[in-house]
Amino acid sequence: METILDRFGRIVLPKKIREDFNLKAGTQIQIEENEKSIILTPIHGEPNLHMKDGVLVFSGTPLEDLGKALTKHREEGLKTIRKTNENLICSHRRPQRQMGERSGCTVCP
Repeated sequence: METILDRFGRIVLPKKIREDFNLKAGTQIQIEENEKSIILTPIHGEPNLHMKDGVLVFSGTPLEDLGKALTKHREEGLKTIRKTNENLICSHRRPQRQMGERSGCTVCP
């Protein structure tokens, strides 16, 4: 896999590597070098977000705005709920009575 160094000396890690190593904005990375290579090693400590009694709890030092992080987490949860509910709405946006039943829409079957 290859990437290019930009004019500011930055590189972009390919998405697959970021996903495989769970790298997010603010993740600390250890940089080591030897004669012919540069080694990047993610530094993962304790997870900062965890569920406690059904509530998302943050512990640690914030690396970004916590309000934005919470908003992002909520939006991701809403996307999941919307995807689930798409199966319960006909193509004309009329809700079904129950999953598998007719929608009650005069156009849809």
